[in-house]
Amino acid sequence: MLLDYGVMLNHEPGFPMHVPPKEVDAVILTHSHLDHSGAVPIFYIHEKRPLYTNRLNMELTQVLISDFIHLSSYYLPFEYLELKTMARNSKTRRFWSSTRNRRHEIPTIRTLDTFQEAHKY
Repeated sequence: MLLDYGVMLNHEPGFPMHVPPKEVDAVILTHSHLDHSGAVPIFYIHEKRPLYTNRLNMELTQVLISDFIHLSSYYLPFEYLELKTMARNSKTRRFWSSTRNRRHEIPTIRTLDTFQEAHKY
């Protein structure tokens, strides 16, 4: 299980390649900032694995990574196809819910679920 997997944004994007994708059976995404989410699509190039996050975070992540792909003048190790595969494999959770995958229990986290809930604040 992997908690966040971001990209380093300096003069050119830097991708953390120290985690072999075949060793990751699930990804937990805590928030949408590219330094936490920007490299997650790498895990959806050849395999499908669950991505646990909440709905609001998934929506924001898709927008940010899509813009990152569109605006990047550098080679990225993934494209829109991997972003779409990542989104299809997301297991969005409501706040105060927990889940279990093959080996790990995903802890309960209280978060906002949707853009509509975020606009209330």
